[in-house]
Amino acid sequence: MGNRVRFVASCLLLAMVSDRALVVRFRQGYYASLADLFESPGFAWEASGDDKVASGRAIDPKDSQQLLCGDLGPDGAGPALSVSGNYYFMPFVANNPLYRAKARRWFPNGDIFGTMARVVFRPGPQVRDMMDTLLLDLGRKAGLPDGERWTCELGFQIRNDNDPVRRPQISAKEWDLYRKCAAELLPRSRRKDPRVFVATDSDPSRKICSEEVPYPFEVYGDFERSNNPKGVRKALVDLLVFSTCDIMLTSPWSSYGRVASVYAGREAYFVTDWGVPTGEPHRRFLDILRDEDGKSGCFRFLRTEPCPWQGPKGELGFNDVVRTTTCWDASMFSDVC
Repeated sequence: MGNRVRFVASCLLLAMVSDRALVVRFRQGYYASLADLFESPGFAWEASGDDKVASGRAIDPKDSQQLLCGDLGPDGAGPALSVSGNYYFMPFVANNPLYRAKARRWFPNGDIFGTMARVVFRPGPQVRDMMDTLLLDLGRKAGLPDGERWTCELGFQIRNDNDPVRRPQISAKEWDLYRKCAAELLPRSRRKDPRVFVATDSDPSRKICSEEVPYPFEVYGDFERSNNPKGVRKALVDLLVFSTCDIMLTSPWSSYGRVASVYAGREAYFVTDWGVPTGEPHRRFLDILRDEDGKSGCFRFLRTEPCPWQGPKGELGFNDVVRTTTCWDASMFSDVC
């Protein structure tokens, strides 16, 4: 879901800067529609299966050179564009010399995806009701006054796949780093009994969390796979509740955690046992703690705005400088076109 939302947001910016309307087939190959999850943004943007939409010229969302340097407007690319995938290409469009001025005028603080999340991707009524019910139920469970919503101090977002026992994505060292990082970040007065929420991607992952997370924690009901509209709504509620946590510990490779950080409007933390990528200086991190090997540790993102993601490194197909000049900080941009 995280990658789909980021892809639609990228397409929305492309439509805005190139003076086009946006038509989305969100449910194609997926289990929920935009209307199942979000409020209407004030304009019709989702096509049903029966709607006829002009296919237009196909734009490859992995073609970073075209997105960063090409004329994507009606004169240069034709009246209609067709983009398919789940790639996050927004920073390339935002830094395209033909559209930079527009993007910066509309989003002067550079918080493009964050602004869209708060304005365009607002949770729909069913999602809001589910979230309110959960937080009120947790408040009653915690002994709070009637009608008071539960609040989260520490959140763990654990992406560990459907078979984390045989194919664990989180190593024993990373679990240890999660515990050390939580102890480091929590105020001393709250280290014994913090209010903790855990969001995971599978039921086995929840069971492992019960063994590895050092505090009692809350989850959203019984785990339900996201293979139907209700399951996808529950996944969105999980993300939104996690985003309310004062401290968010995320899985570094997960778009889910990055989208939660955008909704929260504050930076998340992550742990890794393979070290921060030294070859990508645009990915700025703040060290919270480092392990004895000097690489493993707990780090904080310095921006909520995500970096471009277009699949494996080899698929980018453009000069490496693209990855270092179109991410995080627009002031780092240099004309590679």
